[in-house]
Parts: sequence; C-alpha cells; structure tokens
Amino acid sequence: MLRDLKPIKSQKPMENTSSFIFIPDISGFSDFVNETEINHSQHIISELLEIIIRSDSLGLKVSEIEGDAILFYSKEIPAVEDILLQAQEMFINFHHHLRKYETLRICQCGACKTASKLSLKFIAHAGSFSFINVQGFHKPFGKAVVTAHKLLKNSIPNSEYLLLTDDLISLNEEPVNIVTQAKFEDVEELSTGLNYKYINLNYLNDLIPPVEHFDLPQKTKNPVRLRIIINRPMEEIHSWLIDLEFKKKWNQNIDEIQYESDRINRVGYTHTCIINSMELKFQTLANRFGNEKWIYGEKLLNPALVREADFYYILEKIDSYTSQLSFELHYIPFRGPLKLLSLLFRARLRFLYRESFSMLKTLLEKENNPRQIVHEKV
Repeated sequence: MLRDLKPIKSQKPMENTSSFIFIPDISGFSDFVNETEINHSQHIISELLEIIIRSDSLGLKVSEIEGDAILFYSKEIPAVEDILLQAQEMFINFHHHLRKYETLRICQCGACKTASKLSLKFIAHAGSFSFINVQGFHKPFGKAVVTAHKLLKNSIPNSEYLLLTDDLISLNEEPVNIVTQAKFEDVEELSTGLNYKYINLNYLNDLIPPVEHFDLPQKTKNPVRLRIIINRPMEEIHSWLIDLEFKKKWNQNIDEIQYESDRINRVGYTHTCIINSMELKFQTLANRFGNEKWIYGEKLLNPALVREADFYYILEKIDSYTSQLSFELHYIPFRGPLKLLSLLFRARLRFLYRESFSMLKTLLEKENNPRQIVHEKV
C-alpha cells in the first residue's frame, strides 16, 4: 500500500553471522471467561495474524505463531527505511480490518465489542542465532531470539510503535534519519541494559483508508410478522440467533448448514441452508428498527417464489430476564400470473417460522446452556 511512496532498497547480504528478527505483536484483549468470547477472540486474532503475514513484502520467513504475535526472521538485514515501510503497511492493513469489522459486526460479546481497541507493535532486532528442528519446524534459537522477546516488555510509554535495536541499526550502512510525521526516540532499557530507538506509529492513523459504506436494504410495507415472548435475557437470545450451528436445532426444517466455521458471523457473511436437497443461500444483513433493539438479519440470495426476501429477528428487552422476539419477512412479490407463488411463499413461511419460534422458545427456556445441545450432537 505504501510501497509507491519511496523506492525500496535492496536487502544487503550479510557481512557477518547476524540475521534479522521481526516480531509484530497484538495486544489489548481483556481476559474473557465466556465461551463465546474466548472463541471469538481467537477468530479475530487469527484473521489479524493472517493479514499481517499477507502484508509482508520483505520476503521474511515465518518461524511460528506465538499466541498473539508472529516470529519472522531473515538471513539478510533489511535497510531501516524498508523496515519502517513494512511496519507501516502491516499497521495500516491491521487497523483497516479492525475498522471494517467494527462497522460490519453484529455480535455483542465482549471480544467483538472491544476488538477495535486492539493495538499493534513491532520489535526489530539483529544478531546471531542458530536453528533447531522441532517436529518438522525450523526454529531460530539463541541469544538474539531471547533478546527480541525480552524487548516485548519495555518502558516505551506508547502501545503502538516500531522498536529498532542498536544492534540492528549498527548493521545498516545509513544512520536512522528517515523523515516522517514522527521521529525516532532513543532509549536505554535499564532493566536489560539494551539500547534501542523507537517511533510512535500513531501518525499512521490518518493514512488508514475509510471503510466502504454499505446501503441498508429497503423494508416493505406489508411484511410477514410474528412475535413471541422468551424468558431469557435479550443478550443471550441474540448470541444464539447468530450462532449458525445452533440454527439447525430450532429450525428443524434445515438438514444441513454450510458456512466458514473459522469466521465470525457479520454483515456480508454468507451461509447455505440445505432443505430437502434444495440449497438456500443467505447473506447476513444490517438494518434499523428503532432504538434499544437488537437486530439480526439475513437476505435470501436465491429466492424462487419471490423476487427478493429479507428476514429480520428483532429483540426488545421487557425486563432483565424476559425479551420479546419479533420476526419480520420483507419481500418483493412477483407480479402478474406469478403473484400466486408469492402468496404461497408468504403463507408457507408464516407456518414454518411459527413452528420454529415455538422450538426456539422451548430450547432457550428449558436448557441452562442451550449451546451445549450443539456441542453434544455435532
């Protein structure tokens, strides 16, 4: 993304045994105890790590994924300017993804609500290290690797920065005099005796591309409507509604659901329901139904009996343990001779969803942990 700003200097061959170590590290998640929050935090971190790896343009090798961090290495020492451009590109792509996720997310769990607060820092170091083979993995091993990891904990007052050790800088032909909107600061880390420079990356926030706007679907004047009272908190019902695996349990007309299990359901996410060998393709929607209401929506991408069909589940809080769940089907019918098909579609959907809502109410009110039903039978 930023590679057009300045020409890339070629990586110079090593004149000694030193190699390059680069560690992008994600931080900012709180400790979660809820099962959904733990799973979603893992999915979010996984997506971000993939983005960081795809943003590598220095040709670095991935040694391993270390929780919320990646250990990159190279036998060549990049120029400091190229290291900064690499960090910039990873930083911008990382935060653009988080802004997009915040715009498109539908989940209200702690992990999803706080994902936009995640931060990214970089440790860049050079030194001698050897390799060990562990179950087929070729891993850097030695003092330089230990030093780079120690620097993940330091006295820098910012949460997002690029840290360059003096050992790395000394192997560069040119001094660190890159012109940016921020400047490198010198630090002597008293706890380790290590010297380094760092640059605060907050100046890059203005370079993060805006998130594309998505249009809300039009609602129709005469939708199919159903309502039901469920003795469960609104937050819990919402988390089960957006759980596609759980959808098979309360909508028993569905034989199978196909979806990407390693991605969190959000606006634009697609899944396929198979009913009597027929594949119905859905895409997650957003819309507005007033204040203090939680909404989950799905668009049927391949309707057969109507021109368009959007399904909405609207939750309203009655009290701390009771909620109203409304279902609205907004559709555009066929005209002329095919209008009868639309009327049949409307009647059939009303019957099926009345039956499914009854099952949903039974499952949610009967079980202490309805999601366990999914895990026991998958």
